[in-house]
Amino acid sequence: MTGLIGVVAFDKVWNIGRFIKYGLLALQHRGKEKIDIYIGDGASLKKITIRGSDASRKLEDLELDRVKGWIGIGAISSTDSMESILISREGLQIAIIVDGHIRGMAREIGDRLMGKIDFKRDLPELFKEIITDHTGAFTLLMISNKGEMLAYRSYPGIKHLALGGYGFDLAIVSTETAPIEILGGEVKRSLYPGEAIYVAQDIFESIKTTNHTERTVCSFEYIYLARPDSEMDGVNIYEFRRELGELLGYRSRHKNIDIVVGIPDTAIPYAIGYSNATRKPIEYGFVATGQKIRTIATSDPRERIIGIQLKLNPIKKIYRDRNIALIDDSLVSGETLRNTIKIIRNKAGAREIHVVIGSPKIKYHCPYGVNLPSQENLLSSKATDDEARKYIEADTVTWLTTEDIEELFKRYNLAPCLGCFTGKYPLKVG
Repeated sequence: MTGLIGVVAFDKVWNIGRFIKYGLLALQHRGKEKIDIYIGDGASLKKITIRGSDASRKLEDLELDRVKGWIGIGAISSTDSMESILISREGLQIAIIVDGHIRGMAREIGDRLMGKIDFKRDLPELFKEIITDHTGAFTLLMISNKGEMLAYRSYPGIKHLALGGYGFDLAIVSTETAPIEILGGEVKRSLYPGEAIYVAQDIFESIKTTNHTERTVCSFEYIYLARPDSEMDGVNIYEFRRELGELLGYRSRHKNIDIVVGIPDTAIPYAIGYSNATRKPIEYGFVATGQKIRTIATSDPRERIIGIQLKLNPIKKIYRDRNIALIDDSLVSGETLRNTIKIIRNKAGAREIHVVIGSPKIKYHCPYGVNLPSQENLLSSKATDDEARKYIEADTVTWLTTEDIEELFKRYNLAPCLGCFTGKYPLKVG
C-alpha cells in the first residue's frame, strides 16, 4: 500500500517541506518502510529518500524546512507498488511517483515525455497524448523544475486521489482526504477516473482522458485501508464501516451476547454499528502500548504473545464471565485474532467469544498493490468455516457476504472491486 501527497504554493515565498512531511505522517498507516520526496524551487528538484523499518520515525526527525522549495510530492509505502524516478534533459527535470503494480511505468512515462518535449508543447498536452497508452489501477504525481505539478487517477478509479486547497495559497492532492484537512486545507473533491489535474503558478487545469463516467473502486480501501476520517468518492469512510456493522448486527444470530468489543482501531466503527443494531452495550476492550509492532516476524510463541498484548492488552474486568461479540474488520491469516482470543478467554475469563468480521472471506491475492499475504497464507482460502472457527478458537465466526458489500456500494452509485474475495478482477495486470 502507498500514500501520496503533493503540494503547490501559489507564492514562491512559501516553503512546503513541512507540509509534505506532515502529509506523509498522516498517511503512514498505508506503509512505513519506503519514503520518497521531491521538492522544487522553480529551478531544480531535490530528492530525499528514506528506507528501512524505521523510515517513518526518521521522517519525524527530518528537518524538511531546510530544503527550500514551494512545490513538492511525496510517497510513503510498505510494498513494491510504489515507483519513483527523477530524470533530466537539457536543463529540464521531471520527478514522477506512481502508486500501482505496473513495473517500470514511472520510467516509461518519464522517458516518453522527455522524448517528446521540444519546449514548445506544454506538459498537459504531452501527458494526455501518452497516458492513453497506459491502463491499469494506478495513481501518479509529477512535478517539474519549472514549477508544475500533474496528478492523475487512472480509469476506472480503483486507486483514489483527492483534491484540496489551503485558501488561495496552496493546492493539495492526496491519496486520502484526511491529510488535506490535517494540513489545514479544504477538501474539494475526488479526482474523476481518467482525470489529470495540472497546477502551476496561477494555472489550474482539469484534463479529461476518457469519456467513461462509471467508477470501480477498491472495496478494501473502504473496509480497512483508509482512515475513518477520510472520504472517498463522496463516501464517508466512518459511516460506511458503521453501516456495514449495522448490517452484521441485523443479521446476527447471536442473541445471548452480553457486550460488543471492537478490535482497535479500524474495527471500532463496525462495533458501533453492530451495537446500534443489536442494542447490546459496546465496551472499550483493549489498550495499545506505543507504536504498533509486527508480531508475525517472530517464531517465539511467548514473544508473540507479548507483541499481541503490546498491540491489544485487554481490560480484563469487562470480559470476565461474559459472552463477547468480538468485532474485527477482516480475517486474513487469523494469527493475531487467534492469539487475541486466547488472551481474553484464558487470561481475562470470557465465557463465550463470537467473532464477527466486517468483510467477506479474503481468499485471493491483490494484483493492484494491496499488501496481503500470499494466497496459501490466507486462512479463508484453504479452510472451511468450521476449520477457520476452530483455528482462531472462537465459539462462532460470522462474515459479511459480497452481496452485502455490493448492496452498500450501490447506494453510493459505486461499483466495488471484489477481487480479494471472489478472485474476479476488473482489470488485467501483467
